[in-house]
Amino acid sequence: MKIISTTIACFLFGLFSSIPIEVDKATSQEVIGGIAGSGKVNEYRVDITIKKNPGKITLEGIIIKGHYFDDFKIIPSENNMKHFSKKEQASFFEQTEKGAKFTLSFAKRWNSDKSGNLIPPPEKDYDVPDDLKGKNMVICRWKGKRKFVEIPKVEKKPTKHMP
Repeated sequence: MKIISTTIACFLFGLFSSIPIEVDKATSQEVIGGIAGSGKVNEYRVDITIKKNPGKITLEGIIIKGHYFDDFKIIPSENNMKHFSKKEQASFFEQTEKGAKFTLSFAKRWNSDKSGNLIPPPEKDYDVPDDLKGKNMVICRWKGKRKFVEIPKVEKKPTKHMP
């Protein structure tokens, strides 16, 4: 009887879960410019599956290694040549459906000063609940309520050196 009630409880929890998206995979790759003074970039990609009605989802930002990103592009899986900026996300979510997959693309850029020293990007603060501090996550709104969706692991790809 315990097994049956546990199974039913898990099913109902999944059925009524309020998390509208699921993170499938996340990657990072450092790209170093080939020209002196061009700086470097950490490019990030987060693959996501829509679990709920997309018309009620709004993406606010992403936190990776304590850095808050609010400038990102949405790349639909079915047409990776079409990109939607953060401002165009409502248009993307209107055109898609539950179960669709997409990728969030964003970057952390270090510029170089005249001496060739790297200048770190400015930090942006974002208030998260204490139990989530230090975790990587996608921040979204579902039916007007803020949701924090954890990114379990960020796979690091080999460094890319530009010519």
